[in-house]
Amino acid sequence: MTNVAKLPTETRLPETERPAHSVPTDDLVAAGKRVRDKIPRAAQGIWKRHKDRADPLAILRVSDEGRMQELVPIRYGRMLETPFTYYRGSAAVMAADLAVAPTMGFMSRPVATAICSISVASPHLSGT
Repeated sequence: MTNVAKLPTETRLPETERPAHSVPTDDLVAAGKRVRDKIPRAAQGIWKRHKDRADPLAILRVSDEGRMQELVPIRYGRMLETPFTYYRGSAAVMAADLAVAPTMGFMSRPVATAICSISVASPHLSGT
């Protein structure tokens, strides 16, 4: 299997430098295929601990700075409930892991649909 750390991290896509509505769909599809030739989808699912990975607990402790210290145990208790609540409370850990992962070389924009699906799947988050 491909070593994630050795994958290219920069990909230039001229199609993404113009407004999406001005680029024909076929050109956008072709651009996506070019990127997948350099960074296959399967490589995005591989995670290997980086040799210089920061301790996740140390990252969480740093994120506790500036918080009301009497509430920190409540935060950790909530994070223990489910994997979803852990990841919701430990975004800094995930960001540190993703910082060394291969990238496509362009930013994507999350859409409201993703937020809506979380609210539907977890009604307690949407306040209903």
